Amino acid sequence: MMLVGGPVFAQDSQKTVHNHDHHHPVEIELGAGAAWSFSEKEVAPVLHLHVHKDLWHHIGLGFGYEVILDEHLHQALHPSIHFHFLEKVHFSIGPGILLIRDEPMAFSTHFELGLGFPVGRIKLGPFAEYAWSRNDQHVSAGLRVGF
Repeated sequence: MMLVGGPVFAQDSQKTVHNHDHHHPVEIELGAGAAWSFSEKEVAPVLHLHVHKDLWHHIGLGFGYEVILDEHLHQALHPSIHFHFLEKVHFSIGPGILLIRDEPMAFSTHFELGLGFPVGRIKLGPFAEYAWSRNDQHVSAGLRVGF
């Protein structure tokens, strides 16, 4: 459910900085897929948006937004920490808030694992995510692209 995640596309804010693995200091990504809600026992479309900035070569901080397009319109907002493993693998964790139509705001945490394969100036790849709150748990999977 997390559009929060690792590297998909990056624009280099310093033109002189280049990396062989296509990793850049500021990254923006969009993801789309399907989410399974444990409490509602149904599948619904999910969209993710993530923006993060690298602080060190393998660690970054950012922000994520996720929306599950079901009758309750689950939305999650959270800061996140990104860890880049190997050349194409990332893991992120994001504690934040869950907003569900007609329900009080709740604490939530998102965990996402993803792959990013360079295709020109973008990265494409799958993601898998688990999200927890006291009101709901879900898993999601899909594809993401950076631009």
